[in-house]
Amino acid sequence: MANQEIPRDQWVTFFNSFSKRHYGQRATLEVPTEGNGEKVESREAKFQEISADVKDRESNITIALGEPGEGIRHIISQVTHLKHSADGGAEAIEIEGREGGTTRLRVG
Repeated sequence: MANQEIPRDQWVTFFNSFSKRHYGQRATLEVPTEGNGEKVESREAKFQEISADVKDRESNITIALGEPGEGIRHIISQVTHLKHSADGGAEAIEIEGREGGTTRLRVG
């Protein structure tokens, strides 16, 4: 699975398409912890959507998992890079924030 950088001006369109393709599928979300460690925020939760609020320097990405109205919403602030990889039906997104660390979403 090779990572492909997604340009900022394509984030909204990319996430709309990604969310439609994967709605309701099982997803794993890994969020960084202090000290460059990682913890699993949510494993095997239903994927709802991923969306971007793209501004000049303050782009934020929101990931929603679980049952509608009862799941979790994870927000990554000040996003600097977005990478996508696919292997068959499985897809992964890596999101780097200005504050460091990489959030990973795997679906499918």
